[in-house]
Amino acid sequence: MSHNPSTLQTLEDQNLQKILSDQIQKCSRHHTRQCPELPDMTFILASLKRVITQHRSGRDFLQFLHDVESQEIKSSTFFEAFKSQRRLHTVRETSFLYHDLLSKLLTSEGIDHLSQFPELSGYEVFSADGHFIEHSSHLKKKQGSN
Repeated sequence: MSHNPSTLQTLEDQNLQKILSDQIQKCSRHHTRQCPELPDMTFILASLKRVITQHRSGRDFLQFLHDVESQEIKSSTFFEAFKSQRRLHTVRETSFLYHDLLSKLLTSEGIDHLSQFPELSGYEVFSADGHFIEHSSHLKKKQGSN
């Protein structure tokens, strides 16, 4: 399926980070507790960067943020945030809202990058980083575990 030539400009005009920011703000309003050390927006954007960039470990990634992007996030704060039920709920809610919004935007522009693979028709395709496949490089492997 071909898409409208103005699609990239349309998506650029929408500014995907602004769309994501708006979705995070909507979701964060439902929660009374906020974390000034690591706001939801910073946590979600850093988590997205962690997934789409290549680093040996989470600590290596945080060092990259510090050295290259001048963004300081304490490792203990970052890793503890993944245990928070409030954050899990915010990330889940944001993810669903963002997915729905982007799906509608791409569909309205006639974009389907996987249409050339008819066997994927009728499926939603997701990707994930290697954390579900391989342990982080700084962890020691335990005998008998993956």
